[in-house]
Amino acid sequence: MPSRAEGFSIALLEGIASGLPVIASDIKPFTEIIKHNITGLIARSDDVNDFADKMLEFLNLKLNQREELASNALKFVSQNCTPEIIAAQTLNLYSKILNK
Repeated sequence: MPSRAEGFSIALLEGIASGLPVIASDIKPFTEIIKHNITGLIARSDDVNDFADKMLEFLNLKLNQREELASNALKFVSQNCTPEIIAAQTLNLYSKILNK
């Protein structure tokens, strides 16, 4: 996910839900889900060389390390990004905005 700017990314969640390890830009929505070397790899946005380096880093990981990244990301998403949780957070945000 080499995005420069993005809102909440369904594509990122779909990749994770499919069991794929993720390399993502260091933009705010992504870094809330992807923690470097824990739930995926993070590359500097607007830095093609860093993104290429992260891709090579990923390719040099052992299979069990790739699987661990994907598993950690899926666990995080399933515990923090369910439709129910996202709906509750959205409702809470709207309530705060409307009550100001």
